[in-house]
Amino acid sequence: YPLRRQRQMCIRDRFRIDRINRQSQFELFFGLDYPTPEVARDAWRRGILSDSDYRQYRRYRQQYGISPANTPLGGYIGIHGLGDRPAGVHRIMDWTEGCIAVTNAEIQALARYVDIGTRVVIRQERRDFTNAIVTRGIAQGR
Repeated sequence: YPLRRQRQMCIRDRFRIDRINRQSQFELFFGLDYPTPEVARDAWRRGILSDSDYRQYRRYRQQYGISPANTPLGGYIGIHGLGDRPAGVHRIMDWTEGCIAVTNAEIQALARYVDIGTRVVIRQERRDFTNAIVTRGIAQGR
């Protein structure tokens, strides 16, 4: 699990989009439900999350229906555009703190296909448009 001090890691797993910020400084922001309840429970069982942290996570998730952004595992992870950053920023530095950044045109194109609840599968650590495979609904059984 990417701990807060390792925030440059891109997480790999299956998620759902649980929030959309259309006023984001990154053009658009599709928030992922990280850490998922399964990840949080596993981290608690392994001693990565304290009892207090795990109780706080569960209370927040129950109250708001989304994962908190301030866990020791990290949070507020998503897929977003570049905003006003230059298109070549990816070649210069790793700036996303665990998120997946795509161009503004790509995030706008993606917006036509996603909504709250859309499934997202992150399969590898490369940070380009092809690393997020987004599927609609649960009909595909994955």
